[in-house]
Amino acid sequence: MRTSNFAIKAYIVAVLTLFLGVVLSLNLHDWSWFARSGSLVVINGIILTSHQIIEHMGRLKQRQAKWENSARRSGNRSSTMTGLRMTNTV
Repeated sequence: MRTSNFAIKAYIVAVLTLFLGVVLSLNLHDWSWFARSGSLVVINGIILTSHQIIEHMGRLKQRQAKWENSARRSGNRSSTMTGLRMTNTV
């Protein structure tokens, strides 16, 4: 599966957030900053997952539109979609 640029950027942001949390925690002697950075990583993960779901829905809509256009071009034949395949009946 292809990794998108958005996913790579999200992973980089997650690592940088954790690194910043460790640095702040060590400098301030307060590990609550590390916990806060962990919650930001969780938010980053939620955004990444939502983005992937939205992209997938967009691809499904494009495929559906392609199938519908193909069915319209078939002329006198009536087309029905079954599952992921389109079958034409005469």
